[in-house]
Amino acid sequence: MKNYLKIFLVVGLLFIASGCGKTVSNNSSVEDLLDVYMEGFKNADVDKMLSVYPDFAKDYYGKYVTEENVRNALDNYGDNIKLSYDITGKEKLSSEELNQLNEEIKQTFTNYVLPSDCYKISGTTEAKGSKNKNMGTIKNMWYCNFNDTWRLF
Repeated sequence: MKNYLKIFLVVGLLFIASGCGKTVSNNSSVEDLLDVYMEGFKNADVDKMLSVYPDFAKDYYGKYVTEENVRNALDNYGDNIKLSYDITGKEKLSSEELNQLNEEIKQTFTNYVLPSDCYKISGTTEAKGSKNKNMGTIKNMWYCNFNDTWRLF
C-alpha cells in the first residue's frame, strides 16, 4: 500500500488548479477533491492539498506533500503551467477488495477510520509548462467514505 500511496502523491503533484477558491465538504465529488488539490498545488498550499485526505492520513501524506516538493515540481515545469485530468473509470470495490484495503489501513495507520464504501479511480493526467511536459496515469487512487465524509485515499 505504501507504494500505491507514493504513486498517487506523485500523480497528485502533477495537478494544477482549474477552479478558484474551492473547498472540501463532506459530500465532495472526486472532481471537487481533485480541483481543491490542484488549486493547492498551484499556490503551493500544502494544507489545502492535504485537506482532500482523511484526517488520520494527513501526517502520512504530509511526509511527501511538502512545500519544498511542491515548489520543486512547479519549478520543473516552468512558466505557464497547465494541468488537466480525465477520470475514465470509477469502479466500486468489492467486499473482498474493501476488506483488503481496510487491513492495509490497519497496518499502516494509527487512530484510523475504516471506509464503509470505496471506489477505485482511474484516468490520465497531463502537465505542460514552458520547461517540461508530462503525461501520467491515475491507477492507484481511491475515493472513499470515511464516516459520511468522502475523501481521496
